[in-house]
Amino acid sequence: MKKILITPRINVFEKYNEVHTSLDLQWGTFANACGLILIPVIYTIPVSHYLREIEPDGILLTGGNDLLSIDPQPIHAIRENYELELINEAKRWNIPMIGVCKGAQLLAYHFGSSVEKIEGHVIPEHEVKSTTQISDMWSKIQKVNSYHNFGIKNLLAPLQSKLQANDSSSEAFQHESLNITGLLWHPERYHEPRNEDITIFKSIYNS
Repeated sequence: MKKILITPRINVFEKYNEVHTSLDLQWGTFANACGLILIPVIYTIPVSHYLREIEPDGILLTGGNDLLSIDPQPIHAIRENYELELINEAKRWNIPMIGVCKGAQLLAYHFGSSVEKIEGHVIPEHEVKSTTQISDMWSKIQKVNSYHNFGIKNLLAPLQSKLQANDSSSEAFQHESLNITGLLWHPERYHEPRNEDITIFKSIYNS
């Protein structure tokens, strides 16, 4: 199985003066279907330690929390600075990377696109359309779930849109030369893993 570093969300428990990280258990179900073993990172362990000791086959930036540019809380800075270092290492060593929801927003922001408030995207599901001219894995996706208040209306190079919502906001994109992909929906939140999403993850992580 492919070893994938995964970034959890940060939760603050003020009553106990504790900062925790968490992942939806459904990520495990989805990862099993994709032939992946997930290794959650702890944000107080240096990125370099994970890369040296684990030698991951890929990196997964998950949803949850907000971009620091949107909500400048110190707790968001802990996660975002760590994920930005992971992005830079993925670029440096050509490590396959997927960003989901907030993870995709951070990728877009990192590569120069703007992330802005968006309406009508906190709904159970909506339609998407492929922006490619050929029949490929993206064209097989016609609907996605939607849980984000912020979206990407103006996606800039080197990122290329693969799927769009009806309001023209990007729902999936890939880097034009690096194995870096962003998905604005949550593949792990379906009751049963979807074949379309499994195909995407297997393709990117070569699993």
